[in-house]
Amino acid sequence: MVFADTDKEINPNCIKNIKAINIKPEAPEITIIFPPVIDWYLLYQRSQQIATAFSKIDNVRCIFITGEAYKKLNKLILKVNDDLFVIRVNTDYSQLVKCKKVLWFSYPKHYKYYKNGFDFIVFDGIDMLVDEFYFWTVDLKNAVNCVKIIFCTSELLFKFYKKYNKSVFMCPNGADYEHFKIAQKNYLSQMTFHLLIQMKK
Repeated sequence: MVFADTDKEINPNCIKNIKAINIKPEAPEITIIFPPVIDWYLLYQRSQQIATAFSKIDNVRCIFITGEAYKKLNKLILKVNDDLFVIRVNTDYSQLVKCKKVLWFSYPKHYKYYKNGFDFIVFDGIDMLVDEFYFWTVDLKNAVNCVKIIFCTSELLFKFYKKYNKSVFMCPNGADYEHFKIAQKNYLSQMTFHLLIQMKK
């Protein structure tokens, strides 16, 4: 065994006396942009949950562009945590971007965002293009052509998108327990309150 900077051999018996140093390579900084599909405050759905989860990963920042049909933001930029920001449509967010910029979109028409200089583009296939989503087929080809990776929510969608010869990953929908347990806590508090009232009668 030889050190890289010397030609002197190391006695194997001494190896056990050398303390290993665990060097963790630093992940590159990226900023993931979510175009406006749903109001941040309307429902806590897949896009909000993914943005929240990504923002908890080291060196990952998320910017969620929200619609405001349900509720207006009281400011142009809302800071949810150190690496998650909700912003109004047409707001300049350039000061929030950290290094590489990723576009993550689920509405095919938003493929047009690719013109804004993204380093990487991901399409999230969340629904089959039937019934109320059939009109999405108009822009699907353009959406798929501009992306590197496709995520999808089910095995059926996985098979559907594999035909486009892209890297496809299935990520089923789930629930953010940390977010929804707040409702359970409030519900249990109310139940306890009403129980105590009944016991006093």
